[in-house]
Amino acid sequence: MKRVESYIVENFLSFFWSFFLTLFSISSLILIIRLADLTSIANIDLADFATLYLFGVPQLLFYTLPIAFFLSMGLSLSKLSFDRELVALFALGVGVRELLIPIIKIAVMFSATLLVLGYFLNPYSSAVAKNFIENKKGASSLNVKASEAGQKFGDWLVFVSGEEKDGFSDTVLFSTSSKASLIEEAKSEKNSTTMILAKNAKIFNENGIPSLLLANGKGYKIEDLNSSKLLYFKEMKIMAEPKNREFEAADFVAYWMQAKDDKKRAKDFSDVFLTSMFPILSLFFIPAIGIVNPRYQKNRAPLYFIAVIALFYTLMLSINPVFTYYGIALIAPAWFFAGLMLYKKSGAARF
Repeated sequence: MKRVESYIVENFLSFFWSFFLTLFSISSLILIIRLADLTSIANIDLADFATLYLFGVPQLLFYTLPIAFFLSMGLSLSKLSFDRELVALFALGVGVRELLIPIIKIAVMFSATLLVLGYFLNPYSSAVAKNFIENKKGASSLNVKASEAGQKFGDWLVFVSGEEKDGFSDTVLFSTSSKASLIEEAKSEKNSTTMILAKNAKIFNENGIPSLLLANGKGYKIEDLNSSKLLYFKEMKIMAEPKNREFEAADFVAYWMQAKDDKKRAKDFSDVFLTSMFPILSLFFIPAIGIVNPRYQKNRAPLYFIAVIALFYTLMLSINPVFTYYGIALIAPAWFFAGLMLYKKSGAARF
């Protein structure tokens, strides 16, 4: 029995690595193209690019592993069938149940891995990547250049006349946002126009928040024709509004509990569960399609396996947006029993 398991696993791995590496490479290329678009809105060097790619690896694994498992396991059985090797095993008294044992073990291992990836690593890595990108966008807003119009720093339009050794000279900031203020008490919901003129300016990053340090200047704030303020200052610090972190490392339960009120989060919860359980739910499709009689049947297994994958994901993507996490109760048992019925009607059940 151990030899049979080892034989099945060895044939599975020979297919798995080729399928997995191909799918992973294609997915990686798509991710790299998406990350390349970020270079137009943020300063990202090679190290940052590699970091963002690593944040995306859990998601790549989540979507490639179930497909690679199903195709590899099914086609390995199909190959053994057409090489007459399964016929030899059946002649020696090995039944389909014995062949299913290693398949079940591998399927459970893959499903457990996918559950961890989908419910824990994916939300965490996605949130960390978003925070990382926002920090890079904020840092990019510090790249102010002399004599260029249209530069922005948060809610402010910035123009600098010249560069100095440690910063800029004759800096002008202009804003019509109610969030832009000269002093804390001046913040208002009214429409206002604010302008700041400074002799000197420096840019820096304080605790990950982009900041401007202005020196020797004055500011004007006009709320209406009859109300205006003038402020002289020796030094003023303007900080970009920090973005709250969307997700903390210990918030996995709270993150998924939002599915009660958030329809999109509920759909994501169902998608993760069904994708993770795909190896187990599709167990009976593997012998039903993969185990054939080479004398009377043609090798159409690759087309059938691809059709099964396409049908599963079509059902999931069609039902889950409507029924959200209730889609689990609709798709999971129906898909499992559909595979079981197909298995019972196939020739594999007779061995």
